[in-house]
Amino acid sequence: MKYIRYFLSLCLLAGGILFIPHAHASCSSRQLPSVQSIYNLKISTSTDIGEIIAGSERAVNFMVSCTSDRSGEVLVACFTGSGEEVPGMPGVYATGIPGLGVALYNDKWKRITGKGENCDSRGTPVYTLDSNKSFSTSTHLALIKTAEQQGEGNLNSPNTSFTFKIYNAEKLANNSTTYYNAYLFPTKVSCSVDPKSLVVNLGDIPASQFTGPGTTTAWNNFDVHINCDEDASIMYRVNGAEGLVNGQQSVMKLDDTADSATGLGIQMQVNDTTIDFFSGYYPPIALVNKTLTLPAGIRYYQTSREVTPGSANAAVILTIAYQ
Repeated sequence: MKYIRYFLSLCLLAGGILFIPHAHASCSSRQLPSVQSIYNLKISTSTDIGEIIAGSERAVNFMVSCTSDRSGEVLVACFTGSGEEVPGMPGVYATGIPGLGVALYNDKWKRITGKGENCDSRGTPVYTLDSNKSFSTSTHLALIKTAEQQGEGNLNSPNTSFTFKIYNAEKLANNSTTYYNAYLFPTKVSCSVDPKSLVVNLGDIPASQFTGPGTTTAWNNFDVHINCDEDASIMYRVNGAEGLVNGQQSVMKLDDTADSATGLGIQMQVNDTTIDFFSGYYPPIALVNKTLTLPAGIRYYQTSREVTPGSANAAVILTIAYQ
């Protein structure tokens, strides 16, 4: 998979940065099971063993409602398919198709590890419950390259299922799973992306420039160039290493460090469109003469009434998939 990481840095003006017992009640979701399809998957020849196969990722987002305060409990996911964990690849499970494993990632793109309906995967939780009785979750189902050659075959519930449940308590539905449902016949394509990584420095910005929620800095623009050995179409998606700001589908969190500024997030635009991170992959764009240039940009976005000074860094991953 093509990972293009953009490290953004900013130092704002100087200044300091500054288990309860309960009666169990049910938590449930009407959006499970979540069945994911794949069509016309092309695997880049530069995808390394152990990496996500770009284009296979599917967002698994659903709402959960609880009938009481379940603060402190943890929503987890466990692999409940038939395959075993691939040796040397924690959280990657064999699908039965040669060269292809399956994995589930939480909202910080940490791989969820645990097999069996009663597994303990709290180390990479889906969500830690608080006093809110309703909340939204974000995970991603993905295929992993486990060998140089990939075969073909069925992806289905028996070989790709992950089950969601409150740890040591109830499932969210009678069928509380997500899984692929597709016949996979992968082909290969060779493409290059330039630059593969880029540091975007937004400079020193006074905290006083941010006057209220929704205030932004100007876009800092750059281009991403794609070249392939044959005509193809590309899709892209963007995610932040720290996940999204609560309630903001287009704003990524800053890196979580002791000296981080607060009250700010990051927005990104690609092809003159501000990214909505719940949209998954954006529609395919055809290459012209085997090449394509994607204009992109990055900016700060004020997320709360007060901005406190500090470092404001973020890692942004732009993933390119091919059709």
